[in-house]
Amino acid sequence: MQTGWRRRQRSWCSARCAIPATSPKALKSCAACSASRTAFSAPRRCGRYWFSIRPRPYARRRCGRLPMVELNPAQQSHFRASLARVEQLLSDAVRVMEQESEAPFRRYLADATPVQRQVVADYAAKVRARMRKALETFDVSPFPAVTGTVAAARTAVLFAQGALQEIEPRSMRGYGPLGRETERELSAAGAELMELLHDIDAYLAQGSARELGERLRRLENSPVDSRAIAELEGIITAHGLTELRAPLAMLVERLESPQLEVAVFGRTGAGKSSLLNHLLKTTALPVGVTPVTSVPLRIVHGKKPWGRAWFADAVPESFPLGRLAEFVHAQYNPSNVRHVTRITVELPAPILVRGMALADTPGLGSLATASASESLAYLPRCDLGIVLVDAASALTHEDVALVDALHRAGASVMVLLTKADLLSADDRWRSLGYLRHELETRTHTELPIHAVSVVGADAALCDAWRDEVLVPWLEAHKRGLQLSLRRKVGLLRDAAITALQIRLEAGRETAVTAETTEDRDAERLLAEALEALNTCAREQRPPFPDARLAAREIVEEAAHNTAVLWSRSPERQIDAGSLLAASLSGKAGAAAREISRDLARLRARLAAALMDAARAARLPRFDEELPPVAGMPVLDSHGVGRLCVRRPAFALGRWLHRYAARRQLYRLGSMNQIHRLLSGYQVRLLDWRLHMVEELKRSFCAQRDILRAHARVDGANASTTLAIKDAVERLKRLGGRAANESAEATS
Repeated sequence: MQTGWRRRQRSWCSARCAIPATSPKALKSCAACSASRTAFSAPRRCGRYWFSIRPRPYARRRCGRLPMVELNPAQQSHFRASLARVEQLLSDAVRVMEQESEAPFRRYLADATPVQRQVVADYAAKVRARMRKALETFDVSPFPAVTGTVAAARTAVLFAQGALQEIEPRSMRGYGPLGRETERELSAAGAELMELLHDIDAYLAQGSARELGERLRRLENSPVDSRAIAELEGIITAHGLTELRAPLAMLVERLESPQLEVAVFGRTGAGKSSLLNHLLKTTALPVGVTPVTSVPLRIVHGKKPWGRAWFADAVPESFPLGRLAEFVHAQYNPSNVRHVTRITVELPAPILVRGMALADTPGLGSLATASASESLAYLPRCDLGIVLVDAASALTHEDVALVDALHRAGASVMVLLTKADLLSADDRWRSLGYLRHELETRTHTELPIHAVSVVGADAALCDAWRDEVLVPWLEAHKRGLQLSLRRKVGLLRDAAITALQIRLEAGRETAVTAETTEDRDAERLLAEALEALNTCAREQRPPFPDARLAAREIVEEAAHNTAVLWSRSPERQIDAGSLLAASLSGKAGAAAREISRDLARLRARLAAALMDAARAARLPRFDEELPPVAGMPVLDSHGVGRLCVRRPAFALGRWLHRYAARRQLYRLGSMNQIHRLLSGYQVRLLDWRLHMVEELKRSFCAQRDILRAHARVDGANASTTLAIKDAVERLKRLGGRAANESAEATS
């Protein structure tokens, strides 16, 4: 057993210019620079204990080179951590000295004078400069920053939103009972604070690439002068009019997406691609009598013909239009086996310059049910749906359901009777009358119906429809969009002028006008409407609380209808799949209509609150522009498929027929199939409902902030009187320029 310890020495150059000597008997001077060496005793172990000896310096001689200061890794780590702690404490000290005097909760008394705050900030800058120099001297790098400032701020805002939930009435009831008026005030305060925090998070989430200035520079062909909006944004930022930032951001978003989505729907072989080829004056889209288009194809204006495809499991791919069939043709991409999510084609077509995007959707009514699902999924995205009905066939239930689904999605509808060249002039009028009567009877809506053809001399019908119906419709919507955007810009400009004039009249930085009874009533109505919005967003009541029970009811209804058909028809086999699809569509449509009615009532309540607030603010004209309840998803009942049930051999009563049909449907797996379709549609409905509530909330809060800016100003940055007067004059000049543009557009 080792009872002692033995010292092992290595000699190091004091100037650190050579490697250590390998022998403890090495020379006492460095061979490279003749500097003295220092003997170092390495730690040794004796039993369970470790011993180390401090370095024993030898006599040093002067060296021609200046010695370098250096820290070993452990010393560097300790040095870095110590300075990091100093920086943290120094930042806390500066933050304490510069705490907001208007903060409702202050940890310290605001007894520091402005001179003291400035002196502490100057000394802190000197300390930081010296720390940077020390880090450079010892060649120590600071801790790298791994979290961005915006991400840290968004995290803090997220935790603040979580903390704010503790003042909601449901949390406060745990500390005692609450009166009805107290609950209402708590809900209003919490809703408004939550909305402000949400605005902060939404602004930070835009990112540097989405800064308002960069986005405005990209708006070259917008219907509103982007320079005016940029100047308005600069004034809002310079004078701290934060209540106007949300309306301004919504206005810019509307300017960024001015295109109208026009989609063409119809059964397989109805002539959708042929019609689009004729409108675009091209032959790029594949045509045929069999199912051709397997995924929706979006066509926009571009300088040269080109295409781009996005995939679910691969990177996007650009291609010339000669390869378009590889991605959309049902022969080369059956059932979308390549997992194409979307395709965009750019064409230099004159009709696309009018601010329109065309969409060619897969055909309905074929065995390719996946393609039909793609068409139905595109319904909520279009502004105008063109439904094609083949003149060589009769109007079907699918055509009527498609028109009804477009109406429920909030889109305008036109119906075209294609292949009119197969009919004589008299037959065309009779067919148009029949279509008009049937569609009005089944959908209870008057629809524009036109006969078109793209073959021979009858192609003049398509040209006449384009020039006399489609183009005027696009121009009317474009003018309406321009007037709406100019009206919003004018309202935003007037709100900024009012807010700045209030500051000038008050003669100080922040002005708060005396509230009248009408102001308080308007604020109460706005707060109640916002609370209703938040309640609607929180309460996600499923349309089918028990999806399996709803599926069983649908199967029972289909079995009953099957038994009725057996009693009236001698056929031995009946396709119960169509009966199941009809029952499923009816139940899903009832649930969707109920959600749509609730959203419409909520929208009407918000509009009434805005109009009352406008009257309280004494605005002569205020047109609320809440988004319409549109874009409701449509259930794809094609997933049911064909289910043939056989009639019993013996003539039984209707009750036994229903029992036999129900057993066969259960045996064919229809129960699980209906349950799967209902569950998926329920998720889509809830997502759409939440999306509509968020859109209504954004629009409502933006217009509410404009009304508040007309009534009072809640806070601002420091602005001199001269700067405010200059901003007001610039805004008034913008108003004169906008009035001239509106007069020109109207004329």
